[in-house]
Amino acid sequence: MEFGGNSEGEAYEQARRLMDVLRRDAAAPPTKLFDNPKEERLVWEVRESGLGATAHVPGH
Repeated sequence: MEFGGNSEGEAYEQARRLMDVLRRDAAAPPTKLFDNPKEERLVWEVRESGLGATAHVPGH
């Protein structure tokens, strides 16, 4: 999930609030906040590399 805001700090706080809420539910998936530019680039590379796999479904 990606968050935006009027500042980086605002986006960060939105993400932290959601993560805090999710941690209250034992069935919630684990979460990680990527706030390191190098890690962020790697996540974007993975996201972008998967676009082709979902953009065209054979037979549809």
